[in-house]
Amino acid sequence: MIKEYPPGFVGEMLGAFILVFFGISAVAVSVLFSAYSGLFQVAMVWGIGVFIAIYCTRHLSWAHLNPAVSLAMVPESRLIGSCAWLQGCLFNEHGSALLRQEAGRVVAAFG
Repeated sequence: MIKEYPPGFVGEMLGAFILVFFGISAVAVSVLFSAYSGLFQVAMVWGIGVFIAIYCTRHLSWAHLNPAVSLAMVPESRLIGSCAWLQGCLFNEHGSALLRQEAGRVVAAFG
């Protein structure tokens, strides 16, 4: 039986995966192969990773990609659904975006 995950789960996890995968790859290639001549090239690859991650996941989730952005949206109630500040934010379906983002980062880092 195939379990269907909500689009927000897939979007946040995929976005975080793409972001970390591009970032780690840029730094690894720079250090291991001396392929980049400076910080500008690494920053450009990170920027392309952010662009691709947002473009690929904007229709699935909020495409925050960063726990700081997700936390900033909670008190303003900009996340879909209501979540009182620090009252069950990590355990409802919308506040769990932080956990989804971290799961995507772990998979990208060790995958």
